[in-house]
Amino acid sequence: SVLPQLTSASPDYDMFASDEMQKLIDTLADRFDLVVIDTAPVLQIAEARALAAMADKTLFVVRWKDTPVHTARMALDQLERAGADVAGAVLNMVDVRAQAKSSAETHLYREYEKELA
Repeated sequence: SVLPQLTSASPDYDMFASDEMQKLIDTLADRFDLVVIDTAPVLQIAEARALAAMADKTLFVVRWKDTPVHTARMALDQLERAGADVAGAVLNMVDVRAQAKSSAETHLYREYEKELA
């Protein structure tokens, strides 16, 4: 099942951070083995942090060669302050061919590892 967000110029933080939203998430968790909540980027809207805090676990996704390490660190800090339990991170949109050609790219992965640890 998919529960889409209504189209709106600006999300309603109070709705996302409400007890009713927590009840909805709990109800869905009782009915389904896995509930995935896909949100906008953490630094863009507070609703993402509110929902992450309600989730059992949060999977943090960063875009390869697009998300600076300091930006990822800021987002993780905000998730931590919000009370989210970050289970891990995903580096997405990786150009495997480009990455394989450059040993310097391995250095970028090490920087993420150091900064996010």
